[in-house]
Formats: sequence, structure tokens, C-alpha cells
Amino acid sequence: MVKKKKVAVIGGGVSGLAAAKAFDERGHRVFGYERTHDFGGVWELSRSYPGVQTQSPKDLYCYTDHPMPKAYPEWPKGPQVHAYLHSYAHKHKLHRLFQLNTSVLSMERRTDGQPEWSLTLDAAGQVRKEDFDFVVISTGQFS
Repeated sequence: MVKKKKVAVIGGGVSGLAAAKAFDERGHRVFGYERTHDFGGVWELSRSYPGVQTQSPKDLYCYTDHPMPKAYPEWPKGPQVHAYLHSYAHKHKLHRLFQLNTSVLSMERRTDGQPEWSLTLDAAGQVRKEDFDFVVISTGQFS
């Protein structure tokens, strides 16, 4: 029996959603933080440019438990990938795990023998500290 851990997932893009799902389905307490107003990372609509598409075919750019829709073209466009990520989050009820518009200001290793990490979070100007056993950093290569 695995002892439940308190896990922070920083970032609500492709990897952050997958990490949150994996920890949640194994019974851990997951708290996801996305600094913007929406899931999607680089695929979030306000962060991409017109005509953007994947560089990999859809069968390689999908979650193993959630294929991309058959109606999608071989090389999905940005809005399709964004919609796909939302459908994955909906399928696994990941919205309940994430706080949007929440930035992680700092992350420090604890030295007092308590849970391993202390995060300073900012949610709409409300700054607070929270402690976690583990932290997954899924902010992507562009952040």
C-alpha cells in the first residue's frame, strides 16, 4: 500500500495534465497550478499564432488512453489540439485538481523534517505558502 502524498503540479499543459492524472489515479492528493486562465500551455489559443499545427502526426501526438478524434487531420491545428487537451481534462475530471490564474512565486526545500517542499503561490494577489511532499514542474521549455 502506497502512502498518499500531497503533490503539486506546476503547469496545465500537455505534461502537467498527464502528471496530474497519473498521481490522482494512484490516490495521491494533487494540487495543480496554472498561471493563465486556461489549460493548454503553448496550445492555449491566446499563446499561439494563426495556422500553427503539430509537427508530429496525430497518432503520435496523443495520450495513450485518449486518441485524437478520427475527424482531425493527420497534422492537427492549434485550436484542435487545444480542444483535445480540454477533452482529456474533462474525461479525467482534471479541472477539479487545478487552480487557474495562480502563479508559483517560489519553491524552497524544507529543512524542518516536514513535507519536502514549500511553495509560495499568488492567486489574484492573494499570496500564500503551501507545503508538498513532491512537486512536478511541467512549465515546458518555453517558460
